Amino acid sequence: MKATADPRAPASEPAKVPKIFDSTKTIRNIRRLIWLYLWLLIFEGAFRKWIVPQYSAPLLLIRDPVVLGIYLLALRARIFPQNVYVISLVILAILSWAAGIIVLLPYLATKTIVLVTGYGVRSNFLHLPLIFIIPALFDEEDVKRVGWWTIIGMIPMALLMAMQFASAPDAYINRAAGLGDGAACHFGHLVRHLALRDPLGSVYRIRVRDKWRDLAYGTTQHTEEGSFERFTNEVPQGHVNAAKRHPLTCIAN
Repeated sequence: MKATADPRAPASEPAKVPKIFDSTKTIRNIRRLIWLYLWLLIFEGAFRKWIVPQYSAPLLLIRDPVVLGIYLLALRARIFPQNVYVISLVILAILSWAAGIIVLLPYLATKTIVLVTGYGVRSNFLHLPLIFIIPALFDEEDVKRVGWWTIIGMIPMALLMAMQFASAPDAYINRAAGLGDGAACHFGHLVRHLALRDPLGSVYRIRVRDKWRDLAYGTTQHTEEGSFERFTNEVPQGHVNAAKRHPLTCIAN
């Protein structure tokens, strides 16, 4: 008589299968890093100007490890954007870096060119893919939280800007990022009130860019001794103090 299997007998143990990657924890970590990035975006200038001014130069890059961590985790979770915009950014970044190196080769040392142009590529392109990752992870409640904290933060920010406007250019509240004296940005007795921002704002960057361009391509070569001193005579003193403390000044000068 043929033996039959007992249907009530327990089934044999399933074969071991490789563990499937669970992105839930990774997604949570990415969201935490995004919130950290947003808070650093707001308070970075306060740390560089008042809290730890001795670390002003490295704090200028404090958000870079955070955004790189976001990108690595996004790649791991397979949510890193691979659309035409990000691909175009990568191509533009590579072409811009190459063009900058080629143009500056006759004027500066190779190491200096790579560092300066690399910093420019970092400033212009590194953080842009983040704008595609945030909407992929933030929901309506997250957007409301960002808006709520922005509105709340506007109150002390407005009070701080009013105090900066009413204070003297050399007051502590108007100091530039890093150690040293001098206002962040001022023209005579008028202070450009920056609130928590550091002095490397748009006006400063435009003035510095124009002056370095004049020195590089005008009648005076930027490699000539004393060029930075001539540059400082034409720029407000607050900008000069900030420029001297910028991590790239020692390279460009």
